[in-house]
Amino acid sequence: MAAFFPTVLTAVLTLFLAAGGLTAAATGGSPSTIRLNTGQRMPFINLGGTSQSVKAGNHYSNYSEFLRQGGRGLDTALGYTDPINEQIAAAIKSHPEIPRADLFVTTKLPCGAKNAGRPEMACADAQDCMRRNNALLQLPWTDLTLLHQPCGSSGGTSGTELTIRRWVQLEAGLAAGLTKAIGVSNFGWELLAAMLADPRVTVVPAVNQCDHAIANTNNTRGGGDDKTVQFCQSHGIAYSAYSPLQGLWSNSSVLDIPAVIAIGKAHNVSAAQVAFRWLIQQNISAVTAAHNPAYIKEDLDAFSFDLTAAEMATLSALGPPSPPPPPSACLQGATFRPGQNFENGKDVGSVMGTTASDCAAACCVDSQCGHFVYTTYMPSGVHQGQKMCWFKTAKAGSFTGGRPNCTSGTVPNNGTTAV
Repeated sequence: MAAFFPTVLTAVLTLFLAAGGLTAAATGGSPSTIRLNTGQRMPFINLGGTSQSVKAGNHYSNYSEFLRQGGRGLDTALGYTDPINEQIAAAIKSHPEIPRADLFVTTKLPCGAKNAGRPEMACADAQDCMRRNNALLQLPWTDLTLLHQPCGSSGGTSGTELTIRRWVQLEAGLAAGLTKAIGVSNFGWELLAAMLADPRVTVVPAVNQCDHAIANTNNTRGGGDDKTVQFCQSHGIAYSAYSPLQGLWSNSSVLDIPAVIAIGKAHNVSAAQVAFRWLIQQNISAVTAAHNPAYIKEDLDAFSFDLTAAEMATLSALGPPSPPPPPSACLQGATFRPGQNFENGKDVGSVMGTTASDCAAACCVDSQCGHFVYTTYMPSGVHQGQKMCWFKTAKAGSFTGGRPNCTSGTVPNNGTTAV
């Protein structure tokens, strides 16, 4: 690959970029897809949904509604549990009017072959993982299969070496027809450079999917930084952003940033649409999550307006926002009601568009749990990506409440009075 890369690959990339691959920025009314180095067209907006501990039917992305409204990009992973993959399969089957060629299904495979804590992820090799994931999705092939994360070192072998070995297995799966393209996720530019320089690597990743959002562009954890974006795009690797409405690791919400809200008002669009548009105009696709049909409609309608150069610069310069100030203590002195869902049928924790003030107001109206303290996005677990309401109890320094009910957490709250 070392000798191949600067000669044949450079020539291919020159033709690809000259043909308008990753260079032509999407503008209002433009196509809703980005062309990959394979020649495929990947949607700019993709619907994903993750969970490490989930029961069938309990997920927070409405895949069928997304397809009904015209969305065509679906994102999953073997590690998102069988029910999530099966629900995506069911959504696809529920829309027989959509040709398979119009869909773009992305999945991700783990690095290691075994995981004692996650038996559903145990595979003999990458091809075995591909076949298992394809069977769950009821598809003979996926459009894109990513290596979910770099491999860690093991038994004296470096993580880079193990990552390259796993990548070679993905190349074999590609050759076997189990997927149409292969790529990576959470890879920084240095690891990508090492891969491209290795003679065993014969296929350039089509995509690098990382944690990237407004006010979350300098995060070197998992390739979320601007330098990695630039490296990918200069080497014909499409960059894709997960958690586009909040930094998964920074735990901050793009939707609460005043500058984002103001720019949205100037265009008569939502803050979420501004966040997607900011990515699209940089030729970055997005992987988001949504259950509410209104939010899905917003997500898919990020192509009818353009951000100005000044607005793009403003958004790109933003740093992580400060946590929102606590609202009024409308529930001060209220008593917890164990076993009741504090949301009372309201999807307060939905990832799409719920602001801190909305969450506080809903909790206060429902008059359940305790004194509202702050909202945050959950970084992992069954409610990964969802915004939560947290409440301070009478026990100093302890927190309880949140989703799914008031009895969650370790602090007993039967009759506990909020402070």
